[in-house]
Amino acid sequence: MTIKQTAKRMNCTGMTVRNHINMGRLAAFKIGRDFLIWESDLETFETGKDPVIKDHEKVITVQYAAEWLDRSIPRINQLIHLKRLPAEKIGRDFIIKLKDLYAFKLTKPTGRPKNANRIQNNSKNTSN
Repeated sequence: MTIKQTAKRMNCTGMTVRNHINMGRLAAFKIGRDFLIWESDLETFETGKDPVIKDHEKVITVQYAAEWLDRSIPRINQLIHLKRLPAEKIGRDFIIKLKDLYAFKLTKPTGRPKNANRIQNNSKNTSN
């Protein structure tokens, strides 16, 4: 939910919602310029219970994914567009579920690409 949607549901202003986020009372994450609030986090806030965030519900931005995988941001975007790394588009930005990032890290191929030998052999033939 956006701040505007949350404010409407809570019957308050957007500034009040932002204040709750800034004080750490309401869990939210920032995507570009906007905040995104999960329905479950809002329900937790409304009931006054302590938030319990499960690993499979956590999401991160492309920047954090690039840092964590030791890859560039353009490479992460390329993997998303090739559909090798699942992500959800929020506005202009993508978010990646932590569980999908773990799965990608475990299943990504290692070593040289299949055509690396062919390229290497071609370069040897042209140098003679």
